[in-house]
Amino acid sequence: MPNHYFFSVSSTAALDKIRVPVYGLGLISLASMSVVVQSAEAQERVRDSMGVRIVDHGPLRQIAPFKIADQPLLDLGGLRPIPSEEIDPRNPFLVARPLSDGRWVVVDWMTLRVFDAGGRYIRTVGTPGRGPGELGQVRDICVAEGDTIVALGLMDQRIAVFDSSGAHVSTTTVPDARIGADACLGDRTLLVKRGAFPSLKTHAERFVQVDRVRWDGTLAAQFGLVPVESLDGTIQQVGNIAASRDRVFVGNGNTPEYRVYSGSGELLQIVRWKAQPKRVTPAMRQAAIRGGAIPGPDQRESFPFYKTIRPAPGNAVWVQDYSIPPAPVGYTVFDGNGSLIGRVELPGKMTRAGAVGWVGIDRVLLTWRDADGAPHLTLHRLVVQ
Repeated sequence: MPNHYFFSVSSTAALDKIRVPVYGLGLISLASMSVVVQSAEAQERVRDSMGVRIVDHGPLRQIAPFKIADQPLLDLGGLRPIPSEEIDPRNPFLVARPLSDGRWVVVDWMTLRVFDAGGRYIRTVGTPGRGPGELGQVRDICVAEGDTIVALGLMDQRIAVFDSSGAHVSTTTVPDARIGADACLGDRTLLVKRGAFPSLKTHAERFVQVDRVRWDGTLAAQFGLVPVESLDGTIQQVGNIAASRDRVFVGNGNTPEYRVYSGSGELLQIVRWKAQPKRVTPAMRQAAIRGGAIPGPDQRESFPFYKTIRPAPGNAVWVQDYSIPPAPVGYTVFDGNGSLIGRVELPGKMTRAGAVGWVGIDRVLLTWRDADGAPHLTLHRLVVQ
């Protein structure tokens, strides 16, 4: 039987607490940046509550110990002399993962593209369709031991497995489930969402049942109820369930905090900071609609405290600001202990739907679209200042 934990999804005004069976899983490291952590100690309080590490920060300081280099090391997208090698501009999910030999695998609508370490196109993996080795719209990809590639379907709930050469290994469908980003764990299981349940307090906040399933679609364990997206389509909070190896990071920006769970489902850490809510004005809502947002049945009075969580090496976490273009895209970075490392912003040209797509030890993959709407996935160095 699973252990049970109380996961608070409330703001500081007491909302409901949901009793949740949680199985946490996996992350990797940003250890090279740990030398700058001491600069934030003055406003950080750490305590232990029944074995759970709680890290409380004051208002986050604008320290900037590192930056993203402007000049990319490679570009996996953009316009190319051979149009068939370009990433489909209709693809809403700019996702790429590195292989152990330096190659990159990129989601391209209903196929996968493989590029070498210099960004040269090598081959396409999979074809559109519903048969073995064929793909519907791909939501995300995972790379497992031995450079096994796992493509996760958006609408068809398919798990398609390919070997390191791109040869098809297996395809399984997980019925009545949805697969999101950063779903894969280190033990050949992944997280899927089932159903959606409104909060007792407000229909603007919902929860989903999350299960852990194996690559063959069989149930490994129930994960629990997790907060997800609000029903405000213009200013919408994001339900982050970011898994990697043996950790899971959970949070939806409704409060300025995120939580860390172990592979056995134990709540290990809560990282919090003080922040004042930012009110949503009619002009801001209209700007979001002009940017492509679709109004929903509910309207938030204030912005979420953050947008997405991006796991990084050493159990570090990149927390994305909730901003509307043309505002710069910024991140607050915490190390694996929950200490503040600092702030970083994307280069100015990447305000158009820009985001951090992947973080390595000293490199970061940025995903963005240029003025022509062409998708780019560019690899940049992290430079310590």
